[in-house]
Amino acid sequence: LKMFASAVLKQICNLLNLSGAIFYCTSLNDDFNEDKNYRVLAVSGQMEAFETKTKSELPEHVRSAFEYALSKKKSYINGDTYTGYFSTSLGSENLLFVSMERELDDMDKQLLDIYASNVAVTYENLLLKDEILDTQRELAYLLGEAVEQRSKETGSHVRRVALYSHLFALKYGLDEKQAEIIKLASPLHDVGKIAIPDDILKKPGSFTPDEWQIMQSHAQLGADLLHSNENEVIQMGSIIAGQHHERWDGTGYPNQLKGEDIHIAGRITAIADVFDALGCKRCYKEAWDIQAILAEIDNQKGKQFEPKLVEILHENIEEVLAIKEQHPD
Repeated sequence: LKMFASAVLKQICNLLNLSGAIFYCTSLNDDFNEDKNYRVLAVSGQMEAFETKTKSELPEHVRSAFEYALSKKKSYINGDTYTGYFSTSLGSENLLFVSMERELDDMDKQLLDIYASNVAVTYENLLLKDEILDTQRELAYLLGEAVEQRSKETGSHVRRVALYSHLFALKYGLDEKQAEIIKLASPLHDVGKIAIPDDILKKPGSFTPDEWQIMQSHAQLGADLLHSNENEVIQMGSIIAGQHHERWDGTGYPNQLKGEDIHIAGRITAIADVFDALGCKRCYKEAWDIQAILAEIDNQKGKQFEPKLVEILHENIEEVLAIKEQHPD
């Protein structure tokens, strides 16, 4: 959003042939007059040090201009400054403050009105997109946590796995979009467990061969459950559900995929899942300490896990442990 708003400011400068101007482009909440925080989207010139500020921290002349525009709910010109007020159909309020060395004429104001009105609508559309992504993320968490609760396991597990997976993806070299999709999809890794009978899913002891075969089926069941949905996050969830129990050496399940035949999202989620699961108390085991977990991960380097991902885990262990601390059981 800030990149978008900064680009808008540059376009306004070019449009009106401005130099050395000062802009505020802000999106305010409904409680501006109660001194709540608001978001400064972009600034230029002398105001570049400002980001998100409370009303009282703004320069006096800017604060006064904003308050007047909000009270009147309209744009206005005062000498060499222009304050634009723009509301959208969904009720958000946006303000644009422009300070110039010359007085704005009617044409300048008209162009600023047109431009800033479109900024307000576009910004709101971006916010709606972010809200949809947030909702999608929470639904994935809730579904993953529902599966965890059914098997009497920790609900924080899926959130930590998502955050570990995002970190590992970035460190592996994937771009932010790819990493974000993996983050959104990884909470669905065990969704197939909803089809596993309770007497097997919650069994505290060892499985019989038949029970183990049923338990293993959750990977393919999860992949099949999500496969028909065309949403890119759900499609990634299908891949992760079906491949997070595959092993680097080809001895995993359900399809004995080997090495790079396993999708990178499956490889990443696999190590994130095992790392976190080993540190959690489950119905069939106690939680392991970090030294034991890392020793087991090292033992599975080149076997269960891609060697590069094991190295990434070690290189970023402080960040991983910080995530674990921030999202306790």
